[in-house]
Amino acid sequence: MRMLAMEKLEDQYKLVPWICVAIAKANLDSGAFFDLDGCRFKHMFVAFGAALNGFIFGCRKIMFIDGAHLSSPYKGMLLVSVALDTGNHLFDVAYALMLGEMNDE
Repeated sequence: MRMLAMEKLEDQYKLVPWICVAIAKANLDSGAFFDLDGCRFKHMFVAFGAALNGFIFGCRKIMFIDGAHLSSPYKGMLLVSVALDTGNHLFDVAYALMLGEMNDE
């Protein structure tokens, strides 16, 4: 299969709806959600079914969340949720991509 080159950064955000539908369709028990403000990307959440089942059946019941700021013209954030497995190793559970920090005051 031939992949199309994305010349503009905003063109990559146009693939988000397709990616979420493909993840949910191809991976049983997975969740992939996105939210748009009109045509503008707001946030996206992805949790693969295998990772969710791994957390439920093989990890300690505590979850850690960390974020990293993305250095692009859009200044978003990547959030990652991890847990500890029985061997005290990090186990990826879910990912989220958002525009930036939310301050609801």
